[in-house]
Amino acid sequence: MTSSFKQRSFEQIVETAFISRWFPSSKQCHMCGSINKELNLSDRSWQCGNCNTNHDRDLNAALNLAASSVVSARGGNVRPQNFEAAPRETGRE
Repeated sequence: MTSSFKQRSFEQIVETAFISRWFPSSKQCHMCGSINKELNLSDRSWQCGNCNTNHDRDLNAALNLAASSVVSARGGNVRPQNFEAAPRETGRE
């Protein structure tokens, strides 16, 4: 569940999105949305079993949270259709 609110800060409107603490940001592949249920806290990188994308755990979580907060603040699906992964996330540096 997500929610958001707006507040006035230094003459700008700031929008804040709240994302559930149980949202699987580290375990969810930001490319295909598949969830890696076997991921442990000690695992710093992993490969998606569905689309074979290599993930840095923290970067993947950040990308999922960014996508979730932007879309949830506007309403709609969390997975953007035109999302492009960073080269290091796809292993194509």
